Amino acid sequence: MGAYMGSACGSIRRIFFTGIEDSMRWRFAILHLFLLAGHATTDVWAQEVRRLHIDEVQIEGRFLSECVDTTAGGEPIWMPFEGVLFDQWPNGALKLECGVMEGQWTMDCMEWHQNGQLRSQESLDGRHYHWNGWYPSGAVFFRKTFQFDGPAGAFIGVGEALKSVCFAPDGTSMPCPAEIVWPEDGE
Repeated sequence: MGAYMGSACGSIRRIFFTGIEDSMRWRFAILHLFLLAGHATTDVWAQEVRRLHIDEVQIEGRFLSECVDTTAGGEPIWMPFEGVLFDQWPNGALKLECGVMEGQWTMDCMEWHQNGQLRSQESLDGRHYHWNGWYPSGAVFFRKTFQFDGPAGAFIGVGEALKSVCFAPDGTSMPCPAEIVWPEDGE
């Protein structure tokens, strides 16, 4: 998955992450919004949490910025984004939500299949990063746990895979694929 970078607020182009497992790149581009969205039910968060579409931010590794203005010369003025980053399917259904605090991923994110079924959930419990996935039917696809090494530079910090279990659509155990490929979802 790419990240976004532009020369002006309305002109955005893709750049790509480095140092992140290929099958996880796109997830980090949308990571961590759901838990913040869940917290948005409190009175304080309901008034303060901002939501931006993924096309409205610049993403460089673990850092996210929004264009807040332009200079007299037309150059964008980028500031760290804080709130909920989201994306939608072409039919308008919610595709993902991820939380961002002080311009950095919070490592909590949820993604949905086009039919509305939960597709993946990511969370960080301090030392471990958990990534769970489901088929469009709702059956468990995988459960993965990684060592969280902490951010370094633009790198988000997901380290060694500690535990991975995968399941066929009928619920039987199967070897985990080297790269997670989602069943067709109309993408």
